[in-house]
Order: sequence, then structure tokens, then C-alpha cells
Amino acid sequence: MIQLIAWLAGSKVGRWISAALLIIASLSLFAARFYAKGKEAEKAKQTQEALNRLRRRMKSDETIARMSAAERRRRLSDGWSR
Repeated sequence: MIQLIAWLAGSKVGRWISAALLIIASLSLFAARFYAKGKEAEKAKQTQEALNRLRRRMKSDETIARMSAAERRRRLSDGWSR
């Protein structure tokens, strides 16, 4: 292991390989962070949309609950459910 490190530090080719590996590792870390941030953003977006759907459903449920049975029947027969 020490011989490998000595070769990487001591030779011109070794220094180029070390630099290339360092750049590849840095780019990989950068890409992994961007991926994680994008994944978190998409999850937050989906959660917000689920909350919006829930609010709309609660509002429509309230509207339906306030109606009389006759009004609900009339609305359903008029195609309100479409």
C-alpha cells in the first residue's frame, strides 16, 4: 500500500492518475448531492400536492354534508358527479 502511495506521489503518471481520481470523486460527490436535493424537492412537491387534494376533498365533503338529502339527490341526478 505504501509502495502504491509512493508511486502515485513520486511519478508524473501517478500524480496525473491521482488528480484524475480526485476530480472523478469530487464530481461524483457533487452529483450525489444534487440527486439527493432533487429527490427531497420532489418529495416535498408531492406532499404539498397531497395536502392540496386533501383540502379540496374536505371542502367538498363539507359542502355535501351541509346539503339536505333532497338536494344531494337532485344534484346527483343532474349529473353533478361527472
